[in-house]
Amino acid sequence: MEKTTSLALTKAKKILPNLLAPIGSLIIPYIPNGIFANYSDGKMTMASLKNNEVMFDKLLCEINKRMEEESKKIIIQEDPFNAIQIQDQINLAHKYTRYITTLKKSLKYIDTEKKVEDDSKIENTSPSWFDMFREIATRMNEDWREDLLARCAALEDVLPGSISLRTLWNIGLLETQIFHAFALFLDSSIDLDGYPVIVLERDDLTLNIESTEGNFHGILIHIISGLIDWGLVQHGEFVLPSDQPIKMTAQDKSAELINLRQKEKETTLMQFNGYHCTDLGLDLYRLYEPKYNHLSDLNFQELLNMGLRKQKP
Repeated sequence: MEKTTSLALTKAKKILPNLLAPIGSLIIPYIPNGIFANYSDGKMTMASLKNNEVMFDKLLCEINKRMEEESKKIIIQEDPFNAIQIQDQINLAHKYTRYITTLKKSLKYIDTEKKVEDDSKIENTSPSWFDMFREIATRMNEDWREDLLARCAALEDVLPGSISLRTLWNIGLLETQIFHAFALFLDSSIDLDGYPVIVLERDDLTLNIESTEGNFHGILIHIISGLIDWGLVQHGEFVLPSDQPIKMTAQDKSAELINLRQKEKETTLMQFNGYHCTDLGLDLYRLYEPKYNHLSDLNFQELLNMGLRKQKP
């Protein structure tokens, strides 16, 4: 009977998403039978587990219960080496708990509408990617870092190969102060077709701003200068194709910039000047949801005015 159970477990683990591989033996008993039945002929995805957060809750509850039982054993241990072994097991369980919590959070960020148009362009996520993700996700992470990792897992599940090892590496190295400074830059920016930019005049750049949570504040230009040193932001001219209207998004506002000089069947560009993200900054921006502030509104108006000035004959 035990052999049959082991075979069933091995078979079940083969269809699990790679992200669940480190906790395969633990999570399998909690996955609804219907999900296994639907994916018995191929590997399931994290997206197939969406809206099943309760299975992670049950597993976490069981692990916490076991850790509490093991903690009581340490107290009555006469042999210090046995106590050390038990504590090592508890520490390992804590790592599993942090990993499971991150994966549970990732389910709410999975966008099942996102699909690769050409299946031939789908990249397989490398084993080293999963190794690095596991190593970082099992650490004692801050809430913001855990959130970034959860978004990484969600995006990589739906669009394999979309999150680079470099992005994961930098998430693991990013300091809290740098993250909050970068988040404040993004909150103060305006989105131009997926590119966060700040085009404010000098006087507005000297304004003192504070994050929505109140955990970081400073003068905008000083924050930007630090981000330039950290390689997340740069200043200068940048261009966007203007064959189609360029969508602008800020706090509760949206508009489109239209190139009135656009010639039919000819690719033209619209040129802007301001602060915008480096490639590294853009990688992180994809994993962050801006909480636009009043400076974002100022950017919105400035860019509208800039567009009107550029369109004058």
